[in-house]
Amino acid sequence: MIVYSPHDGGALTSAVKAQPRHCFLMTRLGKPIPPGVAEIRSSITAVCRGHDYKVIDAASRVTGRDFLLKIWKINASAPLSVGICHEDISIETQGNIFYELGVAQAMGKETLLVKSRYARIPSAFIRTEYIEFNEHFETSFSAYLEDLNEQADHYEMVAMQLENNPVLATDYLKRAFLIAGDNRLRDLAGVFLRDAGLESRARNSVELLAANFSLASLHSTILAFIPLGVSRIASKGASYWTIACRGTGCQGTSKSFTSTATLCSRPSSASSTCTRSAPRCI
Repeated sequence: MIVYSPHDGGALTSAVKAQPRHCFLMTRLGKPIPPGVAEIRSSITAVCRGHDYKVIDAASRVTGRDFLLKIWKINASAPLSVGICHEDISIETQGNIFYELGVAQAMGKETLLVKSRYARIPSAFIRTEYIEFNEHFETSFSAYLEDLNEQADHYEMVAMQLENNPVLATDYLKRAFLIAGDNRLRDLAGVFLRDAGLESRARNSVELLAANFSLASLHSTILAFIPLGVSRIASKGASYWTIACRGTGCQGTSKSFTSTATLCSRPSSASSTCTRSAPRCI
């Protein structure tokens, strides 16, 4: 994803650090915080913690620089943005929250509005699903977080159908990675970039900035497979990905070979351990 500056509309030429399994919470931060708003925040934080999501907000980082740009970068770094709508939040602050939620939607983030019973939402959000804060909130919000795992699987599937469009495929893999936090997806993105020959691009090029979450994986992939040369994604089995490799140079020799490197032999369960094995000569 290319992130554009809110100041001049130009593409940002500095990387935005990915924060997988983070929830960017948009709410009132300045004191006094209305009790009802504090209660909603506490409940959101508790449910997120139970699903291994960390809640962050605009006050989580102090940069000493532009506040609006910081908001944009936090939004870009996390997979999920949640806005609170409450009748005790001032109209100025509520307007900021709706603006930040719109920015998140434009960035392709997962977004959710949590509203109190008597809060009113603007017409632009009338068609947007929300969760009302009531006695069923924790159950509903927990179900929403569970469903995000299916969304990550969908993004991964879309990426694999875009093999000839590596930048877009990598962006879908990044969206999946941010939700799932699965390093296997970083490895796959690294292979896409390696296969497309993008590793030689400038580090601040839009292609590599859009895929910065996978650069470490890209470099390790290059080191692991040189001079093997990863050619393409071969197949997706029920429980693992494989990469077909061919080339010369086996254990320091010039022997020709074909091998299959298993990137991840884990089952589909997100809690399972992902292991990677090295290519072997056959």
